[in-house]
Amino acid sequence: MRGLACAVAVVLLLAGCGSDEGTPMKLDWELSKSHTMQDVDWPDASTNAIELRPIASVRIGISGGRELHETGGIRRVAVDRHGERISDVALYSEPATVGDAYELALRWCREWKLPTTTIDDWHAAGGKTFNMEAYDPKAKLGPNDPSVSIKVLYSFDDDRPVIMSLSFFWGAETAAGDSQ
Repeated sequence: MRGLACAVAVVLLLAGCGSDEGTPMKLDWELSKSHTMQDVDWPDASTNAIELRPIASVRIGISGGRELHETGGIRRVAVDRHGERISDVALYSEPATVGDAYELALRWCREWKLPTTTIDDWHAAGGKTFNMEAYDPKAKLGPNDPSVSIKVLYSFDDDRPVIMSLSFFWGAETAAGDSQ
């Protein structure tokens, strides 16, 4: 049993699921031509998901010349893979007030050409409900682009109750179309 507990602890450590302590990471990934384990410097081939934190900044190049660039306010980045291909990259903001979270969500919606109706309705209702998302499956620039969604999540902090999540996800149809 002790060996199993040690193995689990090692896997969690390698997966980045430890504490928020340590040197903040500067992620700089180019996913415009492919989205593989190598493109994100995958740390351990035995895991299918990693969580990276603390985060100092994030730059992710996406096909079509689009780029995500965040220089602060990101608490963690979660990455999932299927085989060698990255299937999902999700950024999670630091806990925020309803007003600050709304401004971040609007900025992300504009940058990624997502509808703002859900976010506007959430804000107009006082920002008291969670687990909703802004998503438009047609918001992709091209066939190899990821789909994009923005989610409103609860932070369990009464003063800053909102975490915004921005996710890029590639379906099975884009894996076959990747250029290497």
